Amino acid sequence: MKRTNILTLVMLVAVLASLSAQTDIPKWRFGMGVGATSLRLHKDHFIDFDWGIMSSEVSSGIQRERSHYGYKVNGIASYYLNRRFRLQGGVGVAYAHSIATKRMTNKSSIFGFPSTTIEVDKVDQQYIFLEVPINIRWHLVPEEKKDAGMRPFLDIGYKLLVPIVNESTFIRTVNEDRYEGTVLVDLPATAFFGFGFMVGDNFVIAIDWSGISYKKYDYRSTITSLMLNRYF
Repeated sequence: MKRTNILTLVMLVAVLASLSAQTDIPKWRFGMGVGATSLRLHKDHFIDFDWGIMSSEVSSGIQRERSHYGYKVNGIASYYLNRRFRLQGGVGVAYAHSIATKRMTNKSSIFGFPSTTIEVDKVDQQYIFLEVPINIRWHLVPEEKKDAGMRPFLDIGYKLLVPIVNESTFIRTVNEDRYEGTVLVDLPATAFFGFGFMVGDNFVIAIDWSGISYKKYDYRSTITSLMLNRYF
C-alpha cells in the first residue's frame, strides 16, 4: 500500500511539472453527484513450499454473506490546466457495509511431524467515510469536442478515507481459540485509480477503486465507487 502511494505521488508531480509550460487559460467548474459504493474483503495469498524437512500448503477462500453495496454523495471542484488535463478535488460522504467470512487452512510439516491450522475470520465492516480526493484527470478526447459523444478520461490521485462512523467488528477463530474486537483503519490516505466519461457539457460518469488497510490484522479491502456527477 505504501509503495503504491509513493508511486502515485511521483506520477502526480511529473504530470504537474509537464504542464508548467502550457499557456491555455484555466477555468473553474463546480458540481455535485450521487452514486453507489461496493466494499469487498480480499482473501489471502500464500506461497506453498516443500524444503524436505519443512513444508507448508495453504488454501484460502472468501464467503460473502450479504450485499456489499452502499451509497455516496459528493461535491467536486475542477481546475482546467489545458484541453487534456485538469486538477480535481472535492469532499464526499460514503456509506459502506460488507459481511464476509475468510477461511485459511495451513497444512505444514517440520521434521516429519504434521500439523494443521484452521483460521476463520468473520468480518463485519460497516463505515461512514468522509472522503477528500485530489487527482489529475486526463481527458483522452479533448473536452471541447462535444460531438464525440461519450468522451473517456482516466483518473489518478489520492483520497483521504476518514471513518466518521465505525461499527466494524471481527471474530477470529484459530483452531479452538477465539478472538474478537473492532476493525480499525490504518492509513486514511490511499491512492486511487479510475476512469469514466464526459457526457455532453455537464454530466460525468466515473468509477474508481481505492484500497483500505487495517491496524493489527492482515485484512485488505477495496472500496469501489460509481458516481454520476453534474457540473453547474
